[in-house]
Amino acid sequence: MKNKKLLYVLFWLLPSFSFSQEGFIAFLDSISANNQQLISAGQLAEADKKQAYAGIYLSNPTVSYDRLSSPIGNYSEMLLTQSFDYPTTYARKKDIAHLSASQTEATLGQTKLAIFSNAAGVYAALIGVNRKLKILKQREDMLVKLEQVSKTRLDAGEATIFEANRVRSEVARAKSERQLLEVQRQSLLLTVAELNGGEGYEISDTLLPLPLQVAVNDTFLTGIMTRHPQQHFWEDQVQMATQYISLQKAFNLPKFEAGYRQDTNAGQLYFGFHAGLSIPLFENKNAVEAAKARQLYVAEEAQAQTLTLQSKLRQLVAELTATRQAVEELQALFSTLNTLALLEKAYSAGQISYTEFFAEYDHYWQTALYIEELNQKAAALQLQLYVWSGI
Repeated sequence: MKNKKLLYVLFWLLPSFSFSQEGFIAFLDSISANNQQLISAGQLAEADKKQAYAGIYLSNPTVSYDRLSSPIGNYSEMLLTQSFDYPTTYARKKDIAHLSASQTEATLGQTKLAIFSNAAGVYAALIGVNRKLKILKQREDMLVKLEQVSKTRLDAGEATIFEANRVRSEVARAKSERQLLEVQRQSLLLTVAELNGGEGYEISDTLLPLPLQVAVNDTFLTGIMTRHPQQHFWEDQVQMATQYISLQKAFNLPKFEAGYRQDTNAGQLYFGFHAGLSIPLFENKNAVEAAKARQLYVAEEAQAQTLTLQSKLRQLVAELTATRQAVEELQALFSTLNTLALLEKAYSAGQISYTEFFAEYDHYWQTALYIEELNQKAAALQLQLYVWSGI
């Protein structure tokens, strides 16, 4: 009867299908506030956005003054000038500045996405470790009780020393597996602290992430693609390449110079307007052709990046679907095996030896832990999709 009660404890250890997303959302909020890489990337983005608008305005005005002397009198000249490109040039520069600032935001979004994706994997790993630790701890407790029973049976002559030693070795093995898993958990928590800007963040959640309550179809995937920062980055690149062509064409138009001039010659004052014209014949030679060649490259690369991103997203969804299905099928089968009850009856009736008992017993536990491995993988994929869908 004691053995029967101990073996039934294992039924409590079957993986739970409870779900939660709140813990992961709180984790991402903490990372957003504390992650040093993300903070520095945000500061760099602000600097780059300001830099994008530098140099798009008129050049600096110039003032010059000359004074010459001769036996017949003095001569002085003052010249105040302002040079400027053809007016459409400034409109093109402004358009490029807007796109460059937008691209800076997209780059920041890519950095954030990479950090959050890493956080998804770490969080899923901790969920898996927490769930497996719970199983291993309960298995260890159960074996400790079984060890006490084996000692009683040995003293009563109902068991051999070999059987008692096997139980002791199983207890030691279970304890070492749990301790090694605890070390892995501490290592993951160090990674969590690194993601959280050096501040410790305890993750003791054992609930699996909540599946997205949407249909994973082409509309859903297209929505993710539309919001993805990598997609925005290359869309801006394509537009910038087109604007660079227009800018180079504008540079090929005449440049102007206007200002005020004042001369004093032997006491006579002369003053009036100054005007000049620069015709770019050689300075920008081949610039338009180079901009067009770059536009072709950017267009092809943008298309290649889109196809790669689509492929990654579809692979993610396909792998998540397959892993979920494998977990559900294995869990449904595992819950109907009734292995422990059969083992207990066979062992109590003397139909199997303690060696056979522990072999099947170990297989049962390893199967339970394997289900948790699949659960962890599904959780990592689910949280990755959650990060992508919430961009």
